[in-house]
Amino acid sequence: MGNDSSKSTIPTVRIRSTGSSGSIRRPAAAELTADDPKRQLTASLEQLNKRRAELLRSRSASTSSQGSREKHPMTLQSRNIVQSSFKNPHLHIGRHVFDRIKEKRADFRLFISNLGASRELEMTEMLTTYLRKAVANLNFMDEVQRLSEEYGERHVQYRSFGFKPDFFASTADAITIECVRLDCAAHSTSACLLAFSQLVALMFSSVRDGYYIEMRRVRRDMHCFSGGRQKNSMDSSLDLSTRSGSPNDQSWVSFDQTLENDEEMVDPAGKQMNYLKPPVLNAQLRSHYY
Repeated sequence: MGNDSSKSTIPTVRIRSTGSSGSIRRPAAAELTADDPKRQLTASLEQLNKRRAELLRSRSASTSSQGSREKHPMTLQSRNIVQSSFKNPHLHIGRHVFDRIKEKRADFRLFISNLGASRELEMTEMLTTYLRKAVANLNFMDEVQRLSEEYGERHVQYRSFGFKPDFFASTADAITIECVRLDCAAHSTSACLLAFSQLVALMFSSVRDGYYIEMRRVRRDMHCFSGGRQKNSMDSSLDLSTRSGSPNDQSWVSFDQTLENDEEMVDPAGKQMNYLKPPVLNAQLRSHYY
């Protein structure tokens, strides 16, 4: 008994292993002592980075979801109305639109008469193709915008026949009416009119932009071309004036010929005198400018 009490008690430390590998459990960040500030700082930085990454992910997710909700300016119901209406036969919708405009505008009738039958058919087919492509890409407004700008650009070539930019407004109104008729009363008139009014307004805003962009490009090219021609003509005229102003033999000969009649003096009685006139200083000075 005395021997057992004299023995010093040694504290035992239990090491708990996780799994079969027997790896020692690492102390958490809160268990770090003050003797190891470097590891404590590293753990704090890791936690801050994780928190920052989570915030960035949540912010980007909310932004993308908000952008996806606000991307399309038309409601899903309006898009469905437009697409279902164009499932009906519409191969001659361009001609119907042009006929409706001709009934209301005399200047458009004059423009169509100047075009001729072949170009009128080309324009009606171009309008039909444009409407079909726009409706087919209705869910992608960037493609609708591109198609609309391209359609507007192609009207610049008809200015020489009497085309006016305000024809676009009449065309948009006629398209809206013909598309509502194309629905064949499958939907309510108010909903169908609202759907096609929204679509046509979006389309023809880009149509006008494309038309005026192409107009500015054509005018800029014409200005550069006319400026180049004017510059070439000015250079050639300056070259000719420089050549004529050089003191070559022809200029001296022409000057002598002009003074040839003044070389001899005539007396008041009309008799020709045999001596010359006194030299004229101004005449010699003027000779250098011929």
